[in-house]
Amino acid sequence: MNAYVLEILFPTGWRRSGELHWRYADATEAATVAVYQSAARAARVLPVHVLANDVFSIERPASTGIADMEDLSDE
Repeated sequence: MNAYVLEILFPTGWRRSGELHWRYADATEAATVAVYQSAARAARVLPVHVLANDVFSIERPASTGIADMEDLSDE
């Protein structure tokens, strides 16, 4: 999967944003907003490749009913 991330130039240097943009148009719009509505001097859009394989995943255990709820309330 392809996505885009912003690098924004502040007076102290380039910083990468933590947001992924899935469409190029959204990324360029966010870059424009960053330059005109903040202390940014410039912004650039970088392409990134997102792997579909997860590195970590967690699932909620299946509840067995009211007994589980009582156990949680004691903690």
